[in-house]
Amino acid sequence: MTIKARLSGDDFDLQTLARALGSDTEPTVAQDEVGFYLTSPALDSLFADGGKMYEIASRLLTRANGIGRLSDSSFRPAQLSGDFNDGSRSHRVVQAGVAEARFHLTATATVVSSSGSTQAPPAKPKGQKVAESAAANKDVDEALSWLAKAQGESVWFHLNKSYEVIREGVGGVPPAVATQKLVATGWTTQAEIDAFANSANTQSVSGELARHARGRPKNSNTMTSTEGIELIGRLLAAWAATLAP
Repeated sequence: MTIKARLSGDDFDLQTLARALGSDTEPTVAQDEVGFYLTSPALDSLFADGGKMYEIASRLLTRANGIGRLSDSSFRPAQLSGDFNDGSRSHRVVQAGVAEARFHLTATATVVSSSGSTQAPPAKPKGQKVAESAAANKDVDEALSWLAKAQGESVWFHLNKSYEVIREGVGGVPPAVATQKLVATGWTTQAEIDAFANSANTQSVSGELARHARGRPKNSNTMTSTEGIELIGRLLAAWAATLAP
């Protein structure tokens, strides 16, 4: 039986999450008469082990939240409500911590024109492509996890971690060479990378949210944390697209 892990959060965010991935993504988020829920084959054999079921669902939700943040910089992570059901049984799991999640459910269809000719189905949602890469590549999954956590006082801390994973994944080491290779992809510019670094690291730019208490910006380029989220989301999506199976 398919286990549904019930989600809580703002309806707008949950709807955004459901659309971002598509119905063929692992995991999947959808809505029924009760509300939004997450499903995955990884959960279906764990109904008797509430702790393990919650742990796996939390891990999947973290990946999903990263995709939600990638799809919309204003996205607010969803949470596991702690309620699980499989159609005939219900299980309530209480944990000290909460997990975040996001997905989008979209249908794939074959379009037939009025003349009877078959047209190509719509492209996969961007989030679905990233999810496929994350399921197959631990570095993409890690970068998504850091992006999912990028909010509040730790926004620059977690954005920088995601950036470091992406930079090394694209360009290897050392960082200076990797940055050059990242810029060479055409996904970003050196000026944009400088703006990200200045804003993430410098207290004179980002105040108490900055990663460092001392130091000066490299130049006058800066960006807001929202722009930082959008940059990392764009880089992550572009990188994941090169790795998608």
